This record gives sequence, structure tokens and C-alpha cells, in this order.
Amino acid sequence: MERLKPLSEHSLKQSQIDLVNVIANGPRKNTIGSNPMSGPFGVWLRTPRLGNPLQALGAALRFDSPLDDQVREIVICTVGTFYKAHFEVAVHLKLAIESGVDQKELKKLCENKTPNFPEKHQIAYIFSTELLEQNMVSDETYTRAAIFFTEEQLVALVSTIGYYCLISHTLNAFNIPLPENMSEPFS
Repeated sequence: MERLKPLSEHSLKQSQIDLVNVIANGPRKNTIGSNPMSGPFGVWLRTPRLGNPLQALGAALRFDSPLDDQVREIVICTVGTFYKAHFEVAVHLKLAIESGVDQKELKKLCENKTPNFPEKHQIAYIFSTELLEQNMVSDETYTRAAIFFTEEQLVALVSTIGYYCLISHTLNAFNIPLPENMSEPFS
């Protein structure tokens, strides 16, 4: 059961309307999961002072990242599946597939099995998984990641992991349901 009462667009305060407009007209415009009244955005509308910088960070990580689309989406899906964040995984599975990530390997991820991605993508998955499970990354994994990623990309990788932990916690804490047009990723 969803824990927050649905908001009516007609009852929004000006700061909430401003946040809706930023999300609806920003880089997410017409993309999967971009409805400013649902998902994490629907939660953040309750606190626009936090919601605006949070959505801006997400936009930077998603649309202005030094990580390529496939790596970024693998990392996001890894975080989302770790937390069983249904909404986030449903959105980003579609984006990962659109970016060219192998659908069979993503299915393994959703089934809590180890995927077998190409080497660069696999190390991003391993790096993300270690950080999630152990709250740190081993020297061996860091050294392997540094072969494929610059320092700038490693910072973006860690930032993406952290941001999507926040997203997953937000979705799970408020029990945000999947919209009717999305498929359950963990069936």
C-alpha cells in the first residue's frame, strides 16, 4: 500500500508547481519514468526545497555524466535490484535495454544471479556490488576498475551508486507502486 496520499495538481503550492515544471521541461522531458507526479519526484514534491537539488543531481548524473549510457544503466539497475526498488528497476531496465545492454544478463541481475557482461561493464557491476554489500571497494576491484575508468568516471560511478541508493530508499520507504504501464521487474 502506498504510504503517501496522491497529490492533486490543482492543490500544489507555487514551489511544488515550479518543481513539476523543472522536471517536466528539463532533460527528462518525454523519457521513461519522467512523470513529475510519480516515483521519487512525487515524493520530493512534498519538500521542494530538497526535491529541486535532488532532481538536479539526478539529471546531472543521468544526462551529463562522463559514464557511457550502458555503464550508467548497469550501475543503476545493480543498485535498484540490490534494494528491490521495483519502480526504479522497471524504469532503468528499459533504458538499459535501449542503450544496448544484453536483456538476458539484465534478467539474471533481477533474478539475483551474477550477470556476465562485457569486461568493462562487468567491473562496473562488481564495483557497485562490492560497495553496496561491503560499504567499501577492495584494492583489487579498484585497481581493475581504474584500467577501464578515469578518475573522473570513478567519481561519477560512486556518485551514481550513492544517488540511486537514495532513490531506492525513497521509493521503498514510501512503498511507491509501479504505474500501470510498467512491468514488474522481479517476477
